[in-house]
Amino acid sequence: MKSKIEEIKEKLKAAADRKDLVELYTRSEDSFCAGIVAALDQEGTILKELDGQGRWCGYCFFRLGAIRNVETATDYLKKLKCYLGYWEDLGLFQSGAQKREPSFDSGRNTLIDLLTGQCQEKHIITVGYYEEENLDTGYVLALTDRLLSLKTVDVSSGGFLEVIRKPLEDISMIEFDSIDNILLEFANRTLFSNK
Repeated sequence: MKSKIEEIKEKLKAAADRKDLVELYTRSEDSFCAGIVAALDQEGTILKELDGQGRWCGYCFFRLGAIRNVETATDYLKKLKCYLGYWEDLGLFQSGAQKREPSFDSGRNTLIDLLTGQCQEKHIITVGYYEEENLDTGYVLALTDRLLSLKTVDVSSGGFLEVIRKPLEDISMIEFDSIDNILLEFANRTLFSNK
């Protein structure tokens, strides 16, 4: 009998091969995001996300153990695909998120590569955890094979907060290159670059 993680991985692989839109459910039936599978490895997947209006809005990495369910061909996804077609027909399908596609190497650890890249590029990310409801947003300061150090940023003001350290094994999700984080990074650098 297959484990839940093996079933999830098979669904994600099939959706990636067909380039189908998917809904990924994490914490509850009301907690999901939609998009296209951009990468998949033994530990997790990266979803190129769509917002509720069918526009590309960034990327999220999810650990396979954090995904409760994967759905394809739902009425909501059919609507999003229609919206996406509308934006593409107008040539307006980009939400303002960066135009570059991140590179993924399926032979390497996607989580470590992702965090290393965000640290080197000095971009804001948002991190979610298995056992915590709260999310942390900020710049990756340091990374080891076990620990993430994040200089957090207040999403309300754009100002700096404290440095936090979290074990990598606690991380369930990372949002990166999203329009929300790009705008927050711009505000942080504009308003607080000398502080």
